[in-house]
Amino acid sequence: MTKTNHMAWTILCVLLLCFLTTSCSKKIIPVPSPVPSQAPPVPEKKSGITTPEITEIAPEPADALPQKPEKEKPVEAEETITPRALASLQLTRQGVYFLENGDPDKAISVFEKAVSLHPGNGKNYYYLAEAWLAEGNVRQATEFNRLAGMYLDADTDWMKKVLRQKKQINKRR
Repeated sequence: MTKTNHMAWTILCVLLLCFLTTSCSKKIIPVPSPVPSQAPPVPEKKSGITTPEITEIAPEPADALPQKPEKEKPVEAEETITPRALASLQLTRQGVYFLENGDPDKAISVFEKAVSLHPGNGKNYYYLAEAWLAEGNVRQATEFNRLAGMYLDADTDWMKKVLRQKKQINKRR
């Protein structure tokens, strides 16, 4: 298969995934279990021992308690990957291919598409900085390196790469 055919199939797959994402994905919202509107009846007192009223010891309904917000997981850690994230990862691989084969202009175009599909993937910003650095545009490389640092700060291995890249960028200033 030629490069053109391969690229056409890749773009077709990305478009299909985008279509599936926008038309087929539905978020399932869990429905809370109903809370009884009245407390259960108090049992009759059979002896002279007094017991506290049920309403005095019953816990508050779950929705009245403060809830901790859930932290968002990175895409790689999720069990299910959205079609948009999957398409973005495919584009990332394609962009890396162009970058490694000396075509930073095409790589930039592909990484920008990948970012638009999944803006939370910090690796795309890292690679955009690499591509702009290869093009000689230090200002753009600096900005994308900064964004990569923001999105990859929890990943120590990638942060080492981001910091090395930042040193390279600063040498070219």
